[in-house]
Amino acid sequence: FDMPEYCLGPYISQTSINYTIISGDDDEYIDNCEILKATITLKNTGIGNFTNVHLDEVASNSSTPTILNELPMQLMDLPERASISIDIDFIVDGLMYGEPLKLEAKFSAAGVTEPILVSVVFDAETSTDLVMRESVTWDFKDGDNDFAAVDGYFSIEASRTVLTVDGVPYYSPTALFGPQNFTLVDLVMLDGQSLECEPIIDDKYSGSVVLLERGECNFADKVFNAQNRGASAVIIVNNVNSTPQSMGGNNDDIRIPSVMVSMLDGNAIKQNIKASLASLSFDATIKEALSSFLGLPTQCNRVRSPSFLLRSDSSISIWVSFDIKGVTYGFQSYDRANVGLFNGQDRVTLTPDGGEKYNSNDKVDTIGTCPSPGDAGWREDSGPIFKEVVFSSKALQDANMIGQMVQLDIALATGLMSYGSFFSVQKIKIENVGLPVNDANADGLCAMPSEAPSRMPIYSESPSQEPSL
Repeated sequence: FDMPEYCLGPYISQTSINYTIISGDDDEYIDNCEILKATITLKNTGIGNFTNVHLDEVASNSSTPTILNELPMQLMDLPERASISIDIDFIVDGLMYGEPLKLEAKFSAAGVTEPILVSVVFDAETSTDLVMRESVTWDFKDGDNDFAAVDGYFSIEASRTVLTVDGVPYYSPTALFGPQNFTLVDLVMLDGQSLECEPIIDDKYSGSVVLLERGECNFADKVFNAQNRGASAVIIVNNVNSTPQSMGGNNDDIRIPSVMVSMLDGNAIKQNIKASLASLSFDATIKEALSSFLGLPTQCNRVRSPSFLLRSDSSISIWVSFDIKGVTYGFQSYDRANVGLFNGQDRVTLTPDGGEKYNSNDKVDTIGTCPSPGDAGWREDSGPIFKEVVFSSKALQDANMIGQMVQLDIALATGLMSYGSFFSVQKIKIENVGLPVNDANADGLCAMPSEAPSRMPIYSESPSQEPSL
């Protein structure tokens, strides 16, 4: 504020501010949970004396600091043209990265009806457990990368694309029974044209990959019966219009692999089955993606990244694959998936401007705010190959969160009649961002702020909830 040289009455002006870090990690930066001593020098630049002066309250932009002085604090009287220095000891708390530390001190004095306010801004870098990175990649082959499941269920999964026919890949999750590590190349295919629920021993399917229909008996029974008829592998064709799922069941005598495909894909494969060759490859120990699972109707699936500082030149690329449905029962509800930024309080939907762009801007009947009704997003399958989605610096600037600590917020809301819908992320690349890191010294400073709590775990593998028939 102004510092008049002459005033008709006593007037307090701030003449200097200094600080000393009393307890911390011995660098020159102000970090959360460090103890600071701020020395404020005030001068009475008016006419007359201030008597019975007290420091009553200290507030901060970093929430309410822990003041170590006993307040109110009795100070010396402040005669005309005199100065006084006040030491305020406090613990920094809740400061965001790159945010200047501000203090507001409230004083009172005899005969003064309104509080005397003194605002202080520390001219120093703050909360510097933050490093700038030109490029950071979160690859889910390496694990969950500290992503937090907020709603629904997520796991680090092996490939869902096990089957290729004439080089064309299909969503085809492998069964939980039978071999979990296999490679079969260019096998002939047969349409079993049956449910294969009756045990028969012959060589009808010898050396081939056989297509069987879902229904009437357990998956394990179908595959075991096909094995006893000479099959090298089994493809189960779904009998409902929903996403294929990993098949559950138990039979330790099954030695051949099996996968499920959708009804639509199964019918497409049958059209040219006599001239086609199938290959199947899977290794359960090789993880590939962060995926939602247990895709139940009207379910919110939401996962968030670790926090990072968003800059004006930041950009994000995400490699995704998803099997979600558009219109559902009654033509009123959709599956809807999209990507947003979360700053600890608000979520803003991002709109990709490169790669696999959103394919729906319709208002949809999603549940709650997962994502919000009316938000743009994906509502159709992307296909079994992971595709890049690009959010340029311009797309990120539109979110109006530049300079804030944010998290990626990836959400899938399923519709009324959705079963098995899923959203998978293979890797994420962020460029020109700030990342929180631990201090170089193990000084016991408090945890870094603005991390969203994980309310659900990221599973190392999907819990066994798959259907058995």
